[in-house]
Amino acid sequence: VLGDFKDALNDFTKVIDIDPSNPAGWIGRAVSKVQLGDHLGACKDWKKAAELGNTDAAELVANQCN
Repeated sequence: VLGDFKDALNDFTKVIDIDPSNPAGWIGRAVSKVQLGDHLGACKDWKKAAELGNTDAAELVANQCN
């Protein structure tokens, strides 16, 4: 199962490389990072998605990253 999250992490990174202004890529990568135990990395990605205007990501930052 961890391999699936590693693959997902790589896939979402590619999405971000193609369109860094799309918050969905940042959110998806954050979820993958959480599953792989990288909470700090997930918070960075959620913060980026929040900066791009995603209110769900902003809520996650407020609840999970402080």
